[in-house]
Amino acid sequence: MGKNQFSFAILLTVITVGFLAYWFLVESKKIKDFLNNKFKDDKATLIWFIANKSLGFLIFGIIVPIVALTLYPTLSLKDLAFQFPVNTKGLFIFIVATILALLVGIIKNKRGKIEDRYPEVGLNNSLVVDFVFWALYLLSYEFMFRGVLLFIAIGEVGLSTAIGINIAIYALAHVPKGTQEAFGALLLGLLLCLLTYNSSSILYAWIIHLALAISNDFSASYYKKRIK
Repeated sequence: MGKNQFSFAILLTVITVGFLAYWFLVESKKIKDFLNNKFKDDKATLIWFIANKSLGFLIFGIIVPIVALTLYPTLSLKDLAFQFPVNTKGLFIFIVATILALLVGIIKNKRGKIEDRYPEVGLNNSLVVDFVFWALYLLSYEFMFRGVLLFIAIGEVGLSTAIGINIAIYALAHVPKGTQEAFGALLLGLLLCLLTYNSSSILYAWIIHLALAISNDFSASYYKKRIK
């Protein structure tokens, strides 16, 4: 195994272990029960939300990029798409995808299929906090997936294989949220990879993902309050 292949294997291992560690902690029933016993429901939910999004930001947005830049010292943040778009390729698709992402969350919840976990910040907590921490979390999330993983993989295995690896891991990461989200992640992952590759920036992917998450949380909050 060559030096670059070894570095890529280490990077994949760090991303995998980091993601598993994150999910085991945020989905831990013991931690949730501890918070629910120590605080009132609304406060417990708020603390859990801030903690899990902050943990994701730490692992995906700080630890993984540091490991990547250590393994590949000749790369910069710009090489990993952490910059504004360098061209307007895909701009129209980005605008349409953002509008559709906003509509998906609203329509999904309007049909009455609101999952218990949404809104993640809790029904009676600040939606401003919801927006801020989703934005930070998804910025780090997209940087890891569509920045670090995608662009380093392109250099190692080529564009097609790199996109295949990316959307496969991305879909598997959504399995804990259900089959529907896992299959949806395949299509969304492909779109976000192509937009990021063509623009050399994670900005489009971040905004689309944020639009989907926020419209889902905000509409879930609105319709649950109406039902109450």
